[in-house]
Amino acid sequence: MDFQTGTDQQYPLFASQLNIFPNPVNASGNFSFNAPGSGSAGLSLFDLAGKKVAHNSLPISTPGMRSLALNQVFGNLKAREGLYILEVKSDEFRVSGKAIIE
Repeated sequence: MDFQTGTDQQYPLFASQLNIFPNPVNASGNFSFNAPGSGSAGLSLFDLAGKKVAHNSLPISTPGMRSLALNQVFGNLKAREGLYILEVKSDEFRVSGKAIIE
């Protein structure tokens, strides 16, 4: 990660392409990302202390855009109101974004 530009030098086309909407979100909020390949990705939600508060895996059958609802991925999400980091990570890519949960 290049901290001056905020881009991932290994996968520059897929850096910073996690969109969370609407933001602030609730359990019915959505997120989208561009997957460069197929396989499996881990989806994790972290609080600001770095504690993982939710995790699930997602099979990716073909490369391309994915759009999912938070409650579709994490089920009955019971996170407190606050600022969180949503991360999508596989062997081929990693993207993350800030989510404000109301």
